[in-house]
Amino acid sequence: MKTNTLYTFLFLLSLNFFHLQAQISNDTIRYKKPPKWSLKIGLNYGSFNGLNAQISYFIKEKYSISFNTWHISRESDNTPFTYYSNSFLSDEKIHSVWEHLKSYGLSGGYLIQIPNTRSRVHLMTGLYYNIFEYPDDFKKKDNSGLFSNLFDNSNYTYKMYQKKYISLVISPAFEFPIFNHFGMSLQPTVIIGSKQTNFLFNISINFGNATSKPLKKKKKKN
Repeated sequence: MKTNTLYTFLFLLSLNFFHLQAQISNDTIRYKKPPKWSLKIGLNYGSFNGLNAQISYFIKEKYSISFNTWHISRESDNTPFTYYSNSFLSDEKIHSVWEHLKSYGLSGGYLIQIPNTRSRVHLMTGLYYNIFEYPDDFKKKDNSGLFSNLFDNSNYTYKMYQKKYISLVISPAFEFPIFNHFGMSLQPTVIIGSKQTNFLFNISINFGNATSKPLKKKKKKN
């Protein structure tokens, strides 16, 4: 429930930014310099899949401080080979249980303008606090009872556990502006933990500071 509320808030916030962008016809007519903030919302693919959000503050168009969060999931390797649960939407059987990773991090960044373009590379690294939820203690159920599958339609019982840990995250972003205050970002990410390393690839939309090199106002012909 809390996760849905967070992303509903971020989605409504992004709509407000997009509405502001639509009201500015030529961008730099009103803004000679990019704003000092940006909001990214995107999708993660790789070791886990899910949603990502990032808020950044820029200093002198060279440095950044970012707050990042993602809620991502994957099928658990702990699931027994014979596990199944019946889908309520179809006759298909589901043979996996999902594990989830919620992360919250603070990153420092450095901006590099790509020569002769308005695009840039946003180098970021930081520390993340992670909450990893995973299933374990699978036990075969006795499905012989009359009401055994009335409320639980799987053939195993299991418990969900949590691990909390700190990880180092290296995440360079390649940012491509569409307008001065709206663009896209491609962002490979390496998550280095104490026991494992995970890889993600993020595709996101960017509101606010989308480029360090804004469009110039076109001069009107007499």
